[in-house]
Amino acid sequence: MRSLWVIGVINDRDFGPAVMIAPGGVMIELLDEGIILMAPFDAATVAVKLHQLRATRMLTGYRGQKSLAFDSFCDAAARISQLAVDFQDQIEALDINPVLVSEQQVVAVDVLIQK
Repeated sequence: MRSLWVIGVINDRDFGPAVMIAPGGVMIELLDEGIILMAPFDAATVAVKLHQLRATRMLTGYRGQKSLAFDSFCDAAARISQLAVDFQDQIEALDINPVLVSEQQVVAVDVLIQK
């Protein structure tokens, strides 16, 4: 079992970096839901906010499915938020799509960085 997600960063000149997290693949269009957090933030903050999304059940297990690497996914998002802050003068936008979350790991499959 695995789940596809998207983590994106946009650096607003007035407010600083914001991070968007949403289900990936066709789910981003079907569910039309995601969260936006101002960077930096910690993994616990991501976890709380993700639980507001219906799609999070794909990470935490549902209908007898095993839980995926939810904590690792939250940690990865928090680390990306810190990267966005550390390099806000060099990065205008960052798009990690898809992020593949399995039972054991979180893998960024493709990354696009705009300077």
